[in-house]
Amino acid sequence: MLERFDALEVTECATRLKTLVNAAAVSRSEGLTPAEAASRLAEHGPNALPAPKERPEIVKFLCKILDPFLAMLLGAAILSLIPWMAGVGTNVIDLYLAGVLGLVVIINAAIDYAQEASSSALMRKLADMLPRGALVRRNGESVTVPAPELVPGDIVLLATGDTVPADVRVIESTGLQIEAASITGESAPYEASTDACDVADITDARNVAFSSSHVVDGRGVGLVTATGPDTLIGRLAVLSAGPRPTSTLNKETNRFVKVIAVTAIVLAVTFFIVGLVQGREPFNLFITACITLIVASVPQGLPATVTSALSVAAGRMKRANVLVKRLDAVETLGAVTVVCSDKTGTLTTNNMTVRSIFFAGQPVAGGTRLFADKPKTERVQGVDVPVPVWRPEVGNCLGADSAAAADAKPASEDSDSAADGAAPAAAPAEDEGGAAARPATDALRRTMLAPLRVPEAAAGQLRASAMEISRSASGSVRRAHTLHAVRDWYAAVCEPALLVALVCNAASAERAMPVSALTDRTDAAMLKRASSMPREVASPRAASDEEADDGKVWRAVSAMPTHKAKVDDITVSVAPQERTNVAPPAANGNASDVALLRFCSTLADAQAVRDTFATMAEVPFSSARKWAAVVVAAPEWERASMNSSADPDPRPIVHVLVKGAPEKVQDMCDTQLDRNADGALVSREMDGLHKAHAARAYKAYAAEGQRVLGLAMASCRVPSDATSQQVQALVNAAVAAPGGLSGLTFLGLVSLVDPPKASTAGTIAAARSAGVRVFMVTGDHALTAGAIGREIGLIRGETRADVALARGAAVTDIPWSNEEVTSAVVRGSELDHFTDEDWTAVLQKPEVVFARTTPEHKAEIARRLRDLQNIVAMTGDGTNDAPAMRAADIGVAMGRPDASDVAREAADVVLLDDNLASVVAGVAEGRVLFANLRKTIAYTLGHLLPEIAAVVLNLTAGLPLGLAPLQVLSVDLGTELLPAMSFAFEAPEDAVMEVPPRGPDDHLIDTGIMAYSYAFVGLLESLACIGAYAWVFADAGLSLGSIVGKSEFYFEPGAPILYTDAGVPLSGEEQQDILWRARAAWHLNLIVAQLFHLIACKTTVSSALRAAVDLSKFNLVAAAGGLLAVALVVVFVYVPEMQPIMTTRGVPLLMITPALAAGVLILGLSELYKWRLASRVRTAKED
Repeated sequence: MLERFDALEVTECATRLKTLVNAAAVSRSEGLTPAEAASRLAEHGPNALPAPKERPEIVKFLCKILDPFLAMLLGAAILSLIPWMAGVGTNVIDLYLAGVLGLVVIINAAIDYAQEASSSALMRKLADMLPRGALVRRNGESVTVPAPELVPGDIVLLATGDTVPADVRVIESTGLQIEAASITGESAPYEASTDACDVADITDARNVAFSSSHVVDGRGVGLVTATGPDTLIGRLAVLSAGPRPTSTLNKETNRFVKVIAVTAIVLAVTFFIVGLVQGREPFNLFITACITLIVASVPQGLPATVTSALSVAAGRMKRANVLVKRLDAVETLGAVTVVCSDKTGTLTTNNMTVRSIFFAGQPVAGGTRLFADKPKTERVQGVDVPVPVWRPEVGNCLGADSAAAADAKPASEDSDSAADGAAPAAAPAEDEGGAAARPATDALRRTMLAPLRVPEAAAGQLRASAMEISRSASGSVRRAHTLHAVRDWYAAVCEPALLVALVCNAASAERAMPVSALTDRTDAAMLKRASSMPREVASPRAASDEEADDGKVWRAVSAMPTHKAKVDDITVSVAPQERTNVAPPAANGNASDVALLRFCSTLADAQAVRDTFATMAEVPFSSARKWAAVVVAAPEWERASMNSSADPDPRPIVHVLVKGAPEKVQDMCDTQLDRNADGALVSREMDGLHKAHAARAYKAYAAEGQRVLGLAMASCRVPSDATSQQVQALVNAAVAAPGGLSGLTFLGLVSLVDPPKASTAGTIAAARSAGVRVFMVTGDHALTAGAIGREIGLIRGETRADVALARGAAVTDIPWSNEEVTSAVVRGSELDHFTDEDWTAVLQKPEVVFARTTPEHKAEIARRLRDLQNIVAMTGDGTNDAPAMRAADIGVAMGRPDASDVAREAADVVLLDDNLASVVAGVAEGRVLFANLRKTIAYTLGHLLPEIAAVVLNLTAGLPLGLAPLQVLSVDLGTELLPAMSFAFEAPEDAVMEVPPRGPDDHLIDTGIMAYSYAFVGLLESLACIGAYAWVFADAGLSLGSIVGKSEFYFEPGAPILYTDAGVPLSGEEQQDILWRARAAWHLNLIVAQLFHLIACKTTVSSALRAAVDLSKFNLVAAAGGLLAVALVVVFVYVPEMQPIMTTRGVPLLMITPALAAGVLILGLSELYKWRLASRVRTAKED
């Protein structure tokens, strides 16, 4: 394992790397000397990824030709040439056959060559991510050197827009923001720190910048700790360079080729021995017997059929948002037994969302007592708006001498204040109408809805109130009045918390929705929801006049269960726009700030609120402080309500709004917002009891894997002429003071979560019913991953922690193999100490979550699962996921814009919608494909035995060849091709996702298919063809016995006279005419019998006849294939111009009677077998 520097202080890093670092001025450090750099370059090698071992393109193409399937056809083509080259016969048909088979091989090899993404392309993608040069300190000077010449110990200067050239330890940071999405998969940039840290996963270190990551803001200095293959991306490249696992389809085709090859060789050797016993010449016997039999045993059209079936399935999957990069991946998906899925963006929405609010000592979303009495209101422009229910007392949180310090400013700053336009407050000037500011702000406040759906009791009151108003008001006034009352009521509940969440927020909105548009759309959505509520929701008693007069109309108590049971009713886990049809604005920033901005934007015009509460100073978030703060000017109308009438103070009031880690925020608070006995908001001293109460809420949210932020605010006065720069100076002084910022009022908590997609739980349930296990493999924290796992139903059983808690034991005392542990949540740090027994115990459990995993962990999980005979699909979107995707049987990349190109190169399929449901749909498609391929193979093998029988009769009995080589080729690559391809369009005959995945012993071709195709269908078709063949000779006066042994010197022009059984002489031309008619009869009967076989192969369990007449399952391609087969054979047999080529003559249609009889037997016996099989299945289900 490489040495890590993230846990070391800067001076210790420099010491270990033997580099001179100037602690006082890092950017002016001496750095390495040229000699030291050259020495280290020789020791460590260039800072570049290892070049992939490139094979010549022609070699890659030849490897495709040597694919077992194509090699089988190539062998048949070469064998076909031997008789022609040996001069055993002058028939040029052998040359044509070889040419056609060779062309088929080249076309299929070209398709495979073009479709397969090579590993060298992946390595090139990784190499393209590295920069060409870097600015470093060498010998006391800043010089630009080529990136490959960087060495460990170099001091690199980084600035906005740079690509980090190597793995570096950050030793100086001035607002340095690093985006490492291509490495970690996390799109949000992080602020680089110089402090030592202690993290288990190096990708969590914030004092490290990885090679190929980007500087999106600020500047900094880094100390190179690793170069080339020793960097994180270099290690990923090495892990990704290994060979891909052989696809399940390739394994099956290899096995199929072996079976066919063994069958052909056994037949050839058997009849070669028979020929020797008969006294035939060995060389001629080898040429005519062995080679002909081997060629006849090869299903020459099967590669094209399989390719077409894969292409059809891939097309269907593309319409289902799954882009297939390798065709054989479709079949592999159908065999998948374990899907290892990333969490963010695949199982979840990849959008942080407000889940709960803990305000004034009570949970607003998900609690029991949601609100108290109706707030007091005052009439403004004909509309009731709430009087602010609470504002913090005006204190002195920015320091006791803040006013004096500001008043003592130089005179020059007075003029600067006017020049730069800084104003002590954000309200419009009085000459524009002093009251103008207040209605605008009130309009914003009226749009502030609660962070949850209207509770049922309140909804009933709303309907009752609406009906009461309807007696005396018009529709538009009625709607506005009713909905404004509801919004005002919610605004009075948690407006201070929402103000902090919205204004103390670094996210920026790309667009803002006008208040009027928001109000109209919200009104419509609310009214629609209220009008659709069931009648029993409205409580007659709650709507009584007595309660209304008593002022208790707005009191309600929620008896709902926890949010895990009914999320939509009592929390905000469902995005606000899904409840109100109001689209939040697009936003930029870190995930938490964006979530808060989007949430608040559904409640108010975010930009207008921010403009109203103008920011005068700020303290940006840092990983060291773990909180952020802004100072905003209170609007004029708010200052009027906060000033004391007894002692009016003309100085403006500012609010200090703070958001951050709950424990840090609480430490800055002296008071906490609470409610008195009447439900009114009051400030109370922050004692141990209140602190513990908030801590319990914080821990409860955190235990559910939610990200929790604390909210606080305070108010104080600043000098009348204070500029923003002076206020910023006051804030900086307060933060730097020994006690830090203090004197705040703790408002509460807001929890956020990346919620699961709506389809995730159902998708996991569908996968489970199909026998496919879904494992979560994420770099997120175990608490978060476990909580999401439970919410989506991925984790249902008892984990080690659950068993340990029940027993009162330590978690480490519970072994992974414990039978009570049915589910597992495993941390990456635990994987580092796993034994083989631990791996086996965990990977055999039905429900597993892996958290805090590294790329090495993910790849190891894939390999271990495959070692246990699992077929593994691994999802990913970052460069760090590439090794795991290549180690799995099938890699699944995300198609979203921020996904890594490297991940897409490493993948076999790409999800265009980033949805796990698409993977499960792909599994279903793969299972259908496997079933249809078995039907295709069964159908294709059915016509081989009649072709072989013609050769066998010729070799053993000396009978004239029943099928010419060109006829065989026309069957394999002509009449049978489209019918065989039509099975790709067959609909599934049963619920493919209600049965387990196929096991290791379930093959495309097995003894059952071989027995069916050869011993059943092939035998019946052979008998039909031989019967029609004999019928033609009998019709000419020749019994089969009379022509035994006559094939070598008869039945061609110029042959000796042959006498019929009645003594009629037949010339050579007449003999040839009889033989050609016999071949036509054989050909016709083979095609007609295969038409019945085509129907029989439509199903494997259910009735094929019923499926054939079911219009909902009508297969147009099969119908077209059958018609084409009939049309082609008619052309081959009855068109005079084709007869000399195909060596056929027209025969009476009556001679297809044997095929009709064989077809009826094939179809009838198949139906009987399927009926008995279906009966056994039904009996098994009933038992």
